[in-house]
Amino acid sequence: MNLRHGQLWQRLGLAVLSGILVASLAPATAAAPADGQDMHGDMESADLDTSSSDSDVSSPATVQDRAAAEETESADEATASAEEESVDGVDAQVYTFPGVDGPTRIHVLSTHSSDAILLESKGVFGMIDGGEGYGAPDGSDPRYPLRYAVIPASSGETDFVLGYMSNHGVTSSNLAFYLGTHAHSDHIDNADEIIRKFRPKVILSPEYSDAWITDESRLWDNQWVYDNMMAAARWAQGAYGASIVQNVHDYNTHITLGDMDVQILPTDPAENYKKTGVRDANLIAYTAKVSAFGRSAYLAADLEAGGGYEDRLAPIIGHVDMLKAGHHGLPTSNSVAFMKALSPSMIAQTGPEWYTPDNLTQSVIGGNSS
Repeated sequence: MNLRHGQLWQRLGLAVLSGILVASLAPATAAAPADGQDMHGDMESADLDTSSSDSDVSSPATVQDRAAAEETESADEATASAEEESVDGVDAQVYTFPGVDGPTRIHVLSTHSSDAILLESKGVFGMIDGGEGYGAPDGSDPRYPLRYAVIPASSGETDFVLGYMSNHGVTSSNLAFYLGTHAHSDHIDNADEIIRKFRPKVILSPEYSDAWITDESRLWDNQWVYDNMMAAARWAQGAYGASIVQNVHDYNTHITLGDMDVQILPTDPAENYKKTGVRDANLIAYTAKVSAFGRSAYLAADLEAGGGYEDRLAPIIGHVDMLKAGHHGLPTSNSVAFMKALSPSMIAQTGPEWYTPDNLTQSVIGGNSS
């Protein structure tokens, strides 16, 4: 990781074209474009495909193309098998969505300091988080009081997130799973909208209660967004038989998404927070490691360094090609030891540039590994 800023981009083979950041984690496939925005700018889409040259790059199928093919392909796309399998010699719960055809890539959507990450492989999709929504509690329900620093109802990005998903081929028949990493509005406020519109077959999220948060200043609208997500999940379970997964007590839950393996990595698999409490919902979370074609990415949600959370997960994660930086690049995450353990070739930060602490700026871009 001893790379200067310019050398970093050159090493990764990145190209900036008309405000579009194209980042490839494979022998040369192009990422899906999106218009640049001011602050945290471009949507970054990291490709995990195995195309042999730039001339072999294939664009994603249009929404119309996918819709036309759904009549013959939707059975494969919509049907998952969930069973006990062996992964690296260890018994695992695996949800399998084989898909049909298409590229393998990660879309990191450019939202305002929130997480919305779309996974795509062989025509099937998975959505992780989904950013801020248009709603907010108004204080009329005593379960959800008005609190300082709750994001206003008018500041959401629901239309952008749902529109991006639709425009890149997601339908109500091919969204394999939705993962809500933790109960913060900048991650799951759009969860209910995503679930009701795209009907994911598996819905994963850790259980949450305000009663487990010891710092009352960090309650915000956590319970409100979590309850909305779970109401949609229960609707999905009754309406079309979706599976709800909230019992990930180890690191052996996997989702096979086309050519991808998505490993669910809880921050606290023993769920000690239910007994002792934690100061913040960041510490009640499911993170994910995505692997395909010998490449890997770790999507860290708001994983924090304090309390030994990064130290516990680092040896399980190992080296990755891409890191979605924990907690939007804030100084509470991405410790020097964690960065050394993962030694990513590429970092995607879902926050403005000024969030970036020395952990990223100095040790990764500046070359200071001490």
